[in-house]
Amino acid sequence: MAESSNQPTIDTTLVHVLFVAFGYRSWRRGVMRALSLKNKLGFVDGDCKRPKPDSSNYRLWERCDDMVTSWILNSLAKEIADSVEYMTDAVELWKELEDRYDQINETKLYQIQKEINDLSLGALDITSYYTKMIKLWEELTTLLGRSHCT
Repeated sequence: MAESSNQPTIDTTLVHVLFVAFGYRSWRRGVMRALSLKNKLGFVDGDCKRPKPDSSNYRLWERCDDMVTSWILNSLAKEIADSVEYMTDAVELWKELEDRYDQINETKLYQIQKEINDLSLGALDITSYYTKMIKLWEELTTLLGRSHCT
């Protein structure tokens, strides 16, 4: 009989689909939702600032930041995780991922528009067709919204 441990288990899974260099926006959305549920968005958007090392909250902040960083690293493909594992904190890691993968380009816009134009019911049932169409429209709307200057 295995001995039971009184240690709490730490969930290292933030999202169940690894980011593998494509589908960044979908992956990002899942990570943001998961971090929001865990009340940890401030560690990636910069709202939860690093306290001074002599602060009584420094160790607690460092522990939470390490946890968020680990969650993000564990949700990346090994090659991507290896390339960002030495970032100093979660906000720097998140910014690096945004800079690398959240690029808007005309090719992607064209590709989505072409997929929408070429979409037909074919062998899909109506629910699958509708789901695919809505996903493409939402992705296009997101891309177009980010491509305009304010």
